[in-house]
Amino acid sequence: MAVAATLPHALAPARNRQRLIESLSGSAFAFPAFLLLVLTNLVPLVVLLYLSFTDFELGALDSHFLGLDNFRKALAAFQQTNNLAPSGKLDADTWNALLSENTDPPLTS
Repeated sequence: MAVAATLPHALAPARNRQRLIESLSGSAFAFPAFLLLVLTNLVPLVVLLYLSFTDFELGALDSHFLGLDNFRKALAAFQQTNNLAPSGKLDADTWNALLSENTDPPLTS
């Protein structure tokens, strides 16, 4: 009779382990998809951020942090293309040019 009374308590750890395995199996199936999502979406974004703030050139051994200089140069080129004073600063005229619906191609030769 003592054996029958302790039998349910002896099976309790096995049941808890089975529940744990069942609850983690969904995560185990979803992990490869999550890993693929991270590698194909987030890694390129991190590389893009790194490249946009440095002076990286293909084949160069090192690169230097430039901060926002690349963006200032791009803004100055946009201002020059739209016949504005190429200051590299975002002013009201530049905002208006950015928001206008210009149908001209951005690159002309």
